[in-house]
Amino acid sequence: MGSLIKFEFRKIYKKRMNLVVCCITIFLIVAFGIANIVQTYTYNEKGDTISGRAYVKYKKQIAKKLEGQLTNEKAKDVIAEYQNMVATPGYYEGEGEDGHFTDEVYCSYFIPHRQILLDIAHVYDEPGAQTWGSNLNKLSLNDIKPLYEAKKNRFQMILEAGSGDWNYTAAEKQYWTKQYDKIAEPVTYGYAEGWSTWFAMAGFFFYVLVGIFIIMSTVYAGEYEQKADHIILTTKYGKSKVIAAKNIAAFLYGFLLSTACMLIMALVCFGWYGAEGASLPVQSIYFQSTYPLTNVQAVLLYVIMCYLASFMMIAMTLWLSARMKNGLSVLAVMLLLAFVPIFMNESMTNGVYNHILALLPYNAILDGGYNKILSYPFGSCVLNYMNMRIALYLILAAVIIPFAGCAFCRHEVQ
Repeated sequence: MGSLIKFEFRKIYKKRMNLVVCCITIFLIVAFGIANIVQTYTYNEKGDTISGRAYVKYKKQIAKKLEGQLTNEKAKDVIAEYQNMVATPGYYEGEGEDGHFTDEVYCSYFIPHRQILLDIAHVYDEPGAQTWGSNLNKLSLNDIKPLYEAKKNRFQMILEAGSGDWNYTAAEKQYWTKQYDKIAEPVTYGYAEGWSTWFAMAGFFFYVLVGIFIIMSTVYAGEYEQKADHIILTTKYGKSKVIAAKNIAAFLYGFLLSTACMLIMALVCFGWYGAEGASLPVQSIYFQSTYPLTNVQAVLLYVIMCYLASFMMIAMTLWLSARMKNGLSVLAVMLLLAFVPIFMNESMTNGVYNHILALLPYNAILDGGYNKILSYPFGSCVLNYMNMRIALYLILAAVIIPFAGCAFCRHEVQ
């Protein structure tokens, strides 16, 4: 069996088209990683543009000054400082929604405090609204609720209001309330640029999925095109071990390509920006996240989901490859499945449609979903968005793959 797997694996990776696709896929991930490093920049206190290693050093300096717990008292002090800066003559220009800090103050004050300012401001926004900090100057320090009380009230308002025409069930409300209560408060901040960069770059794994199904499109269809199907099916193990070897080799190749691309992404995120902040709560990046996870736990779940998404795509491609007798036909179907969701927008009125749309590969890979309250109720059992994707892709991969072998065995040999 081992020799059969090696043979089928060699057939996959030695094919010229597959080598080209594999190299292009890896090149794209490397290019995206380099682009992230080159194009990421900020402004220092003097207003100078900084990037590269200077950017990393500056972000660490800022994080060092602001690290620690964001308590209710500290949040109130941050709001008071912001309001004082706005009230200081020469620091602020314009009024209302058009108001803004001068360039000098923007670089020296707002940019270093941007994340904490926006995190606090969004807590006091109405659900569904995003004022980008402009509401901070309108808050009355004597009347506002403490930060974490306001944060929980906003969370409960979202649960009661629902999303579009999707109303959360009692089981969902109970589930999310329990998850929320597990979150450690006050939230601890610190340097976590590597982890936030991972969440920003993870969507590029979609191109790995595309590369994988292009490569797998001819695993079975290629046998039809080369007229080798009748030879395989008439051998002693043609309908058993050979099919198993093909499937195992396909999954192994997909796993190795996925791992190579994951390692490249990890090298960019953690090799360049650093791995500090692994034990910080994911709320240090997504302040209103209702997932009681650390950054490293959130990334590991994301990685598992990406692997299972690739396995699901492999299983589906193999099944189509066994059903169709032309690799281009397989490729056309998979390309439609992969790219059509890009042009499908969320509905403002149909929550069921949005729940289904969120599970399609493009949307699922693009967003970890840690800043969403998205769940799938099955009676009293509730799966959050991440767990639903993991469970769905695992089940689909396990269910579909046997049909690939059956389709190849039962096709009519010509």
